[in-house]
Formats: sequence, structure tokens, C-alpha cells
Amino acid sequence: MPFKTALTSGQWLAPNRPVGNGPDFFALHLARAREWMPGGAAIPVWLPWAVSLPWLVLLITLVASAFRRK
Repeated sequence: MPFKTALTSGQWLAPNRPVGNGPDFFALHLARAREWMPGGAAIPVWLPWAVSLPWLVLLITLVASAFRRK
């Protein structure tokens, strides 16, 4: 399973992990793996977006809420 080592490393959510090695860049890494890794075409095109979409919805909701309070 791609990314199994990263997910089970114990460093996935650690505050001292290197930048770009956690959930903040997971969608980008997933998209790149789809393009460049052998067998990467097995990763569905929609999957990187599906990982990011809930966070985008949350961000938009919070920003809209902050502007309504002003």
C-alpha cells in the first residue's frame, strides 16, 4: 500500500517532523506519486482532491463565519 510506511512511522503528526512530510502535503505527494511512480495510475484521479476537499470546505466556512461577525 503506497504511503503505509509514512502513515505508520509515528512521525506523521509529530510537531517536530520535517515540513512537507505530513498530512499538510499528502495530497500533493499523492498526485505526484500518481504521475511518477510505477503503477501510480492505479491511484484514482479524484483521490488527491478528496483528501484536500474537507479542509478546503472547513477553511471557507470559517472565513465566511469570521466575515459575518465583523
